[in-house]
Amino acid sequence: VSSLEEASGELNETPSLIILCEQSSVSEKTAIAEALTAPAQEALIAGAADGAEQHLVFATANEQGSIADQVRKLCKLDASTATVSMVLLDIPDEGAFYVWATPADGATTAITEDSVRQFTAAYKNKTLVRHQLG
Repeated sequence: VSSLEEASGELNETPSLIILCEQSSVSEKTAIAEALTAPAQEALIAGAADGAEQHLVFATANEQGSIADQVRKLCKLDASTATVSMVLLDIPDEGAFYVWATPADGATTAITEDSVRQFTAAYKNKTLVRHQLG
């Protein structure tokens, strides 16, 4: 799991799951990083098995900055950096992006390992609503 700044060079070439959590507490950021760890390791292993570097990049935006602001703007997300958002940028697919929607039952809005797995599975199964960057 990389910072958004570290992963920025890969965004145009590799689908990327990004958690925007600029104003979250330290404990929330730690929980988000933990939620991403196992799915990120599995994606790395799957990519290596296929002879690719990685099928999916995992990154977090822990601090306000131009890249996080640009992702929020391009994905038409709440400009408030207090709002935690999970997006999947698939720029290689003609500028596609997908936004994680909190469960309809309102059970939780927290990013968990389970929600990350559900989001990535839905992406792989092509059951997410596709949006266009811009």
